[in-house]
Amino acid sequence: MIYRYIYILFLILFISCGVYSYKGTLPSNIDNMSIAAITNNTSEFSFTNILNDDLYKTIIKNNIIEIVDSRGADSILEISIDKINDSPEIYSLNDNLYGGINKWKMELFVDVKWINLKDGSIILDKRFSKWAIYNTSGVDIKHDGLDNDLDGFLDEEDSDEYGAPRESAIKIIVSKISNQIINELTSTW
Repeated sequence: MIYRYIYILFLILFISCGVYSYKGTLPSNIDNMSIAAITNNTSEFSFTNILNDDLYKTIIKNNIIEIVDSRGADSILEISIDKINDSPEIYSLNDNLYGGINKWKMELFVDVKWINLKDGSIILDKRFSKWAIYNTSGVDIKHDGLDNDLDGFLDEEDSDEYGAPRESAIKIIVSKISNQIINELTSTW
């Protein structure tokens, strides 16, 4: 009798584990993706190449979905960089009582659309935004005493805080946006 229960338990575990897949509910007619040229509606053109490179590297590194040329693609990912805001975050007064800006907050807004080319349906249509803080001192970002990406690590402790302040903020934002896009793509599965 006990063998019968063990057999049933084993069968249930085998069946439940056997149907698990990383792709989950990805439409059955999609095996690959093409990434369209990123549209940049801002004057900050460096975002385009950095985001494109980071997105490709992340998808390929994590083996998320096969990236192919648009002619043989089952789906296409369209990305549009819509807006960038650079806004003062902290003001201060100097000895002459002139105001100055010590920190800036850069925010990026991106629209993402993932289209099933087999049936024309839209799998994902979402707007993302991420931000980073940088200083105006011109000091390398790894010595600015700020947690530029609010990950709990300061300066040398943080692997993604290095280089010129504004350029580093761009890299931080792009990495955050890229990860957010990947998370959203895989969560739709």
